Parts: sequence; C-alpha cells; structure tokens
Amino acid sequence: PFSMAILAIKMASFVNGVAKLHGVVSRSMFHSLWQGLPLEEVPITSITNGVHARSCTSPVMQGLYDRYLGPRWQHAPTDDPLWDKMKSMPDEELWRYHERCRAELVVFVRERMAKKLRDRGASPAEVAAAAEFLDPGVFTIGFARRFATYKRATLWMRDVERIKRILGNKNRKVQFVIAGKAHPMDIPGKELIREINHFIREQGLGRQIVFIPDYDLHVARLMVAGCDVWLNTPRRPREASGTSGMKASMNGLLNLSVLDGWWDEADYVRTGWPIGHGEDYQDPNYQDNVEANALYELLEQEVVPLFYDRDSEGIPRAWVKKMKDAIRLNCPHFNTARMVREYATRAYFPASDRFSNLIGSNFAPAKELAHWKTKLLDNWYNIKIANVDVSNGPDVQVNQNIGVKARIHLAGLSPDDVQVELYTGEVNADGNIVHAKSSVMEFQGKDQEQACIYTGDIVYNASGLQGMSLRVLPKHENLSNPYELGLISWA
Repeated sequence: PFSMAILAIKMASFVNGVAKLHGVVSRSMFHSLWQGLPLEEVPITSITNGVHARSCTSPVMQGLYDRYLGPRWQHAPTDDPLWDKMKSMPDEELWRYHERCRAELVVFVRERMAKKLRDRGASPAEVAAAAEFLDPGVFTIGFARRFATYKRATLWMRDVERIKRILGNKNRKVQFVIAGKAHPMDIPGKELIREINHFIREQGLGRQIVFIPDYDLHVARLMVAGCDVWLNTPRRPREASGTSGMKASMNGLLNLSVLDGWWDEADYVRTGWPIGHGEDYQDPNYQDNVEANALYELLEQEVVPLFYDRDSEGIPRAWVKKMKDAIRLNCPHFNTARMVREYATRAYFPASDRFSNLIGSNFAPAKELAHWKTKLLDNWYNIKIANVDVSNGPDVQVNQNIGVKARIHLAGLSPDDVQVELYTGEVNADGNIVHAKSSVMEFQGKDQEQACIYTGDIVYNASGLQGMSLRVLPKHENLSNPYELGLISWA
C-alpha cells in the first residue's frame, strides 16, 4: 500500500524524529528501506521538539524571570551563565508567584464550571456549588492533552480505592485538573473523557477532580502555570515527543511522567519523577498494572510528602529547589530557540548549500549526479569481493594492530565511485556485530586480474568475542549521505 511517510523519506535529504527515543523508534520502523544496513546506521536522526518560551510562560512568571535573569532568558542556550542566576532568585518570591498562578487557575475553573452548569440548566444550588470546586492551597496535578488512547488518560483511575485514599488524606490533600479533546472521529478517545466524568460523579469527587470543558489555548496556558505537577502517562514508546510537559517546566512545574518522548532525555531526577525505568512491555494490561502502581507509590511516598514538607515560613524548600532546576535545566534546552538553531545548522543550511551546488553551471552537477547514479545502479550488483586476508590468526591481543587486505572486482565502476570500509565490533549471542565502528580502507591500485586492492588496519580495544566484516558503499561528493541509494555490499 502507498505510504506518505515512505514517499517523504525517499524524497528527503535529511530525515529526523522529534525526540531521541522517537529517532530510535523511527529507525526500527523504517529499517526495511535500507536493506543490509545495520539498524543503528539507518539515516534517521533526531532533533527534539521545543516550545516558544514567551508563549507558554505565564505573564506573572515572565516578569519574575525578566527581573532576575534578564530579558534574554527566552533565547539563552544551556551553557549561558545567565542560568546560574536562578540560584539568587529568592525561594519565597518564586513560591509566592507560583501560588498566585494556582489561585488564578482555581478562580478560572470555578467561573468556567459555573457558566457551563448555568448553560446546561442546572439548579441554582448546583451552580453555587461550583464556587467550592478545588482549593487554591492544595497540591494540584494537571493532565491536559489530546485524548488519544495511547496516552492512557485514565491510568490514574486504575485502582479506585487507592486513588481515593490518596485524594482523601486530610493532612496532605490532592486535587486533579483535567482537560482535553478527542478527535471528532476518535470514538475510543471520546469514551475516555466519558469515563473520567462518570468516575468524578460516581465517586462524588467533583470538588477535588475537575474536567474543564471546551479545552483551548487559554485553558492550557492557565494549567501549565497553575498546577504543581504535570502528569503524563503515554504507553512507551508511542509518544513521539510531547510538548505540554515542556510548557509546564517553563513555569517551574515538575513533571511526573512515563519515560517517553522528550521526558526520556530530560533530567527526570532533578526536575521531576519518572514513572518506571523506561521498560518496554509485550502485555499492555500488565504494563498498565505495573505503571499505575508505580504512579501511586510515587504520589504516596515522594511527590505529595515533598510538596507538604514546609519550613517555619510555610515554604517547601526542597520542592522549590526542584522548581528552580526545572526552569534552569529544561527552559534553555526544550525551547524553539534551540530547536530552530539545530534544524538550521544540521538540516536547512547543509540542504541549502547542496541545492546551490547542484544547480550551479546550469544544473551541471545535478545532471552529472543523475548520470552517475544510473551507471552505479547498472553495475552495483556485479561487484564481487574476491577475498579478504587478515594478517593475524583468530587469537589476537587487546590493542594489537591487525592488517587487512581485500581484493574487490568493481565491475565497471572506478575506485572513486565507492568507499570500502572495515566494520568491527563485539559479537553478541546471535552472532551479530554490535556496538560497531567502521573505518575506511585505502585503495592501493589494481593487480594483474584488474581487481582493486584495499588495505586497512584494525585494533580491538576490548577482550572477548570480537567480529569483523567488510563492506562497499556508494561514494559521491553530491550524495546527501552514503546510504541515499539504499545500496550496500557486504563481504
């Protein structure tokens, strides 16, 4: 069947995932497009998404950052000394500003819910009850996103009695603010929303758990600033990147998330908590049980106690320290300034330079490249690696220099058309070379039978079972990468 993704990959000179883990998953998904190429060398890299700092940081927090960090914080890279100034920001001030954001969220929720109840024809008593939804001084968990089933919006409800105990702790109160929409055609996604609303009504938790209707950008901005923790429970590894947690970090929120998407590469110890340890599961039901239990344990033993651990001034010092780390470590990296710089230097500029080169001299380089590709494809499958000689026997020493000589019949191609490489690394239990590295062999001329002679040296830096192979790849200065044509010949 036709695949838009495969068409795009084959037409592109640069292909990337939108997070490191997404790059790993994408290389596995599209490995078949590069037959014979080791998985780790599939030419799909990654550039992690980012969010626009000013757009998702609340005006209240922006003013605080401007005062203590200076107005250029939104563009400052991770190594800018500016971020060291976070240490000088008073805990009391950061906490006071955050509490103000939480209070604004609570006021908005009450007003929005009261309006919805009036529009629905609810009784005056029901409308009046909305004024008591949520508590501006209580630990608040936020969950807002598109309601796709893989995001598991109801995972926190898996053990009803346990989550009720967490919510019912009088000394350490907990509340949820939830929002989001499902695609109009996504019936299972809509069912998740129905389940949450039914759970709230059935358990009588309307004052502690609120599902905000009519989710939009305004609601999102209030939530990523006014909650205390941002909850994310996707089924790893299906989250490409995710950006709502980045937005929350910009406001000093701590993330509580499965290690998927962007969170898998963040400092999830200093800026929040990981749910699980990045495991992949074959049984979805078992995965849900394990990760729901991990979520409850984190809330009971670490997250909620830390929030309510206050000093004599009522400040949760350890919590505020993590807030500062969330801002200092996540804000400069997971933003669009870094993302656009990376796209420009790694993708756009090289692609632009290649394009300019190919169209020069009335497209002469492009025409020459097209002719070269035709010649290569006509002759590639006639290449024969006649023999490979190794200077040492099967038993070698660590760091011992080993000479390798190969005879290759290029079948109408010239040595300038190809690159011959030695491929070395550990041998795993399946007999495959892993953790490999390649080194280019040098062309030494031709023998009497017109076979091309290549030589190279290898050194093994570790003991154990080690492997070696030899491969031939296309070589041309105007190829976007050696794997562009999907051609590779192994010894």
